Amino acid sequence: ETEWYPALTCPPGRYKRTKEDIEGGCAGANITCPERFTCLCRPCREGDELEFIRDGGAPQRCVEMQACGVLDVRQNELLSFRVLDNLRREAVGSGFRARLLLTEPQDFFGEPLPDEGPGVWEVNMSTSARGRHLLGFSLDGQPIGNYIMIQVKDAACGYLQEVTAEGGCRCTESAVEISGSCASREVMIPLLVFATLLVGAALAILLRRLYYAKEAVWLIHLEDLRFEEPPHVLGQGAFGVVTKAEYHGTQVAVKRLLVREGGG
Repeated sequence: ETEWYPALTCPPGRYKRTKEDIEGGCAGANITCPERFTCLCRPCREGDELEFIRDGGAPQRCVEMQACGVLDVRQNELLSFRVLDNLRREAVGSGFRARLLLTEPQDFFGEPLPDEGPGVWEVNMSTSARGRHLLGFSLDGQPIGNYIMIQVKDAACGYLQEVTAEGGCRCTESAVEISGSCASREVMIPLLVFATLLVGAALAILLRRLYYAKEAVWLIHLEDLRFEEPPHVLGQGAFGVVTKAEYHGTQVAVKRLLVREGGG
């Protein structure tokens, strides 16, 4: 039996389906092929030279120099898609390459998928450059297909955050960063003022307590002192007598002042 698939050609603008699709096409259309004949049911389909598959969906066509919605992505987000070459070409040299045309072009090389048949590559790419950018393709250094455009949207940021040019997130001017999150200045400023006043009040109370605690050390009540009987005189001067006493187990010297009559 002569191998028919390599000899099959399609008119311009149409491309061969896979051999498996063609062989099952007649059964799918409920057409019975006579014995000793090979029947080809709908062997060709309309399409573009290159088509794109994302998330396991059907091949999508992208119009030349126009945005291709199937390839929309956010900044720094991994864009993984498959490229289907309807001419079923295989790489024999430098391989398949997707080039993103920026001020400094970025190249992403495709990984062949032999289980999917010839002419199928998987491309993984990401960029921080926002906006619409041209994306071109080449095989073994030779351009193939048309240039298409991909849309790179702003990175997804949280509440009160804005996107940076590099695809990161930062707090807006109306917010402040606290432990990696953003809080509104209108809320935080009164809270900070209240917290400052609260800390100040607590500090004032603490200092006052420390002051009274310190004063309490120097204020000794007479009933806390124990004198010997008779009192042990340590010394005597013009203004009073110094006697020995015990204060909570500690030996101390107590001066007894002499009060003159008449308050003099």
